[in-house]
Parts: sequence; structure tokens; C-alpha cells
Amino acid sequence: MTLPIGTGIALDAIAATVLGGTHIEGGVGSLLGTLLGVVLIRVLQNGLILIDVSSLWESVVVGGLLVVVLVADARRRGGWRGSFA
Repeated sequence: MTLPIGTGIALDAIAATVLGGTHIEGGVGSLLGTLLGVVLIRVLQNGLILIDVSSLWESVVVGGLLVVVLVADARRRGGWRGSFA
């Protein structure tokens, strides 16, 4: 018998770390930035719970936020020019 404790936490952890300022391809982040990322993710998820959004959509929103942050980071660093081709 396996318990599903901690499953699904990887997306939240990665999103919080990247939101906190750590570069996704490796790099140095700060503890304060990561903590702020965690707080932002938890506040967002709590708000979605309060408006009765299903947990599936919570993951979609967090994933979408992660994509937006990754694109913004890539554009800021000059690694993405806005084309997928």
C-alpha cells in the first residue's frame, strides 16, 4: 500500500523557485525570493479554493503562470525572440 503524500508538489516547488528568481537552467537564487515565490503560489491557490475552483484547474493556473514567467525570463535574458519555429 502506498500513500499519495506529496504527490503533485513538484509543479508547485518548481513554480515557486522560478517565481522567486532562480533561473530554470541552473543558477543562483535567494532564499527570500524562493519564500516569496512560495507565498505567491499558496495565496493564488488559496484564492482559487475560496472561489471553488477544482484542483485540476489550480494546477492549470500554476502551470500557466510558470509558462508566463519562463517566457518573460527568456525574453529578459535575450534567449527567446517570440517565435516557436
